[in-house]
Amino acid sequence: MNQWQPYLISTAIGLLVGIEREKDQHDQKEMGVRTFLLISLIGAIAGDVQNSLLSVVFATFVFGLILISYCTQFTTCFGFNRSYRGADSFLKNVAASFYKRN
Repeated sequence: MNQWQPYLISTAIGLLVGIEREKDQHDQKEMGVRTFLLISLIGAIAGDVQNSLLSVVFATFVFGLILISYCTQFTTCFGFNRSYRGADSFLKNVAASFYKRN
């Protein structure tokens, strides 16, 4: 159970942030529960892997996903806040998994 703890925590964080974000966006569905769950889990995996190149690949994927989401929301005024929350969720989970490993 101890080896699954960072992934379960990141799942909970992603779900909570995604639910809160979906509650705020009434008619827009750019980044919701599934996206934040995916970002959080990838963050936990990126912090847990031993290969730093693979962590960079994960980070590039996530920030590319966030950039695409931001560009599709560019016409709304809330685009940057949702993109920031996605990057924040990813980086916190990377840091937590990395700290737990060391």
